[in-house]
Amino acid sequence: MHTRTPFSPTISTDRLVLLDSSPFRGTLALFWPLVVGLTVTVLLATGCSRERPPHHLIGYEFDAVCRALQVCADGETVPGIDVSKWQGAIDWTAVQESGVVFAFIRVSHGTNILDEYFVANWNQAAAVGILRGAYQYFSPTQDPIEQADLLLDYLETHGAGELPPVIDVEETGGQSAATIADRVGQWLEHVEAALGVRPIIYTGPYFWNTSVQSNAFSGYPLWVANWGVDCPNLPTAWSDWVFWQTSATGRIDGISGDVDTDVFNGDIDALLAFASDPECRGDESPGTCVGDLLRTCSDEGWIVFVDCTENGQVCSMAGGAARCVDPECAQDPDGGAEAGFCLDEERLGQCSGGILEVIDCAALGQICQTDELGGRCAPAQPIEPPDDQGDAPPDTGAPDMGGGDLLPEEPLSPVGQEFGRFVQVGESGLGAEGCQVVGPGRERPAAIWWWLGILLILVRRWSWPENRSIDRSHR
Repeated sequence: MHTRTPFSPTISTDRLVLLDSSPFRGTLALFWPLVVGLTVTVLLATGCSRERPPHHLIGYEFDAVCRALQVCADGETVPGIDVSKWQGAIDWTAVQESGVVFAFIRVSHGTNILDEYFVANWNQAAAVGILRGAYQYFSPTQDPIEQADLLLDYLETHGAGELPPVIDVEETGGQSAATIADRVGQWLEHVEAALGVRPIIYTGPYFWNTSVQSNAFSGYPLWVANWGVDCPNLPTAWSDWVFWQTSATGRIDGISGDVDTDVFNGDIDALLAFASDPECRGDESPGTCVGDLLRTCSDEGWIVFVDCTENGQVCSMAGGAARCVDPECAQDPDGGAEAGFCLDEERLGQCSGGILEVIDCAALGQICQTDELGGRCAPAQPIEPPDDQGDAPPDTGAPDMGGGDLLPEEPLSPVGQEFGRFVQVGESGLGAEGCQVVGPGRERPAAIWWWLGILLILVRRWSWPENRSIDRSHR
């Protein structure tokens, strides 16, 4: 490691000899230490910032230390301001048109001094779309919980704003560093527990390092005050900053006189991601309908208003959640997901998530019909459903012999094979009822005569003597 050596100005011996021989020897001998001291003081005061340097760095290579503590922005920044009663009445429309995106607005100085312009500033800044955060000038001599409750009461009454609240730590009130740190900690814990978000700490590097001397709060977002520099110096407890107060003498349209100017360390998307509303920090969105305006939480976690009518929709609370839906789905945003409903004779509507899907029944050669289950596309001549008796067997002209199953797949008996018949088995099987012929019964008479003819031929042949001849001589 490199060891820093104390800064010690040196003066040439030759120069001292020359001075010693000067007729003004006595005068210069008295004043040269004062000249050197003033020169060193000016160099130290201008080498890092306008703020008084920490006392423990005086007499060291302070310029190198300052460069190490400076932290520049990560890239783009977003402009903002912080205001109190000292700015008087503000034209917030002009402020917004000048490019200001966010504003920190003072609630009080401790518990005794309430800022009479807070309510007007708070409401008017919101009306023009400026992101707001409330700050309280902290008094170390007063009860920190009472101060925190005063801030919380204001936020509960007038809205929490979009940016986390701020504790402004910049006076000692004659308290020790340990006392200030302890009371700041109580304030932070109380507000964080009430709102569910970590507050912001506003302070200056020199004040914090000398008057608070605590590294316990480095996890809280830092808003650092350091004017007239290209990059801010940070208190030793932090390695980065979120907001930076760049000046106390800024000029902004809509504000008479000086105003504090600030920047956010990031672009507008990063600021919106950092901004949030306490209502949006739970698991459930506080969505509700204000006419056809949907009041809900953005992805970044702060309250926004969405005009449903811009997309031809309406705001609906049906289904237990506020959302923009098609007018046809306002009553039941998800009710048509299965059956749907008829928009007219040719079109079927189905709702899912409040979005209407239209099905053209006519293009399918069908029409939209409604029954107890809802609407659906169906043939123009609907088929009647079968009755409870089930499918009837084909009509063969045979008499009805009772219920049963036809068994054409069973092997036919020899008789059945010969005459192409099949039998029907009654429910009682082949018991008393036996087999009933239900096949081609009309062929039975012809078959009988055919068999009788064959039988007669055989009988005649068997009864005729062999080699019998006719003896004509006996005639």
